[in-house]
Amino acid sequence: MDGGDALVPSSVLIDCRSAEARCYEVSYSVNGNYAGSPDLSIYPAKWGDDQISYENADPLCVRYSVRIDLKLEKVLAVRERKAKPDPAMAGLMDCSQMEPRIEITLTNGYLPLPNLDKGHFLPMLSLVMFVVGK
Repeated sequence: MDGGDALVPSSVLIDCRSAEARCYEVSYSVNGNYAGSPDLSIYPAKWGDDQISYENADPLCVRYSVRIDLKLEKVLAVRERKAKPDPAMAGLMDCSQMEPRIEITLTNGYLPLPNLDKGHFLPMLSLVMFVVGK
């Protein structure tokens, strides 16, 4: 949720490991009754007394600064439009139409997800979790 229009429904699992100083982020989007394939990303992370933080600059137009507040037990993120997207990707997307900045709180969701256990998605996610060491 970001306080504005509804965002595209998606699911994100964040697993941070202090021994590795990294966070693993597995995400997928939901479109109607279909879930996209999971996307696994790994980011260097910083630990503080009451927070873990990392940056995801993978998307073409934006970067996400993610903060896991251990006291509040919340995941907060700021999405900022990149000043200059990667020139190699020029023409693929008009980044100027995106908001310059939005603040996001990850929640447990507000929409019922489709029956992801009826098909092949969960075994694939189980494989991903096995690969990342769960």
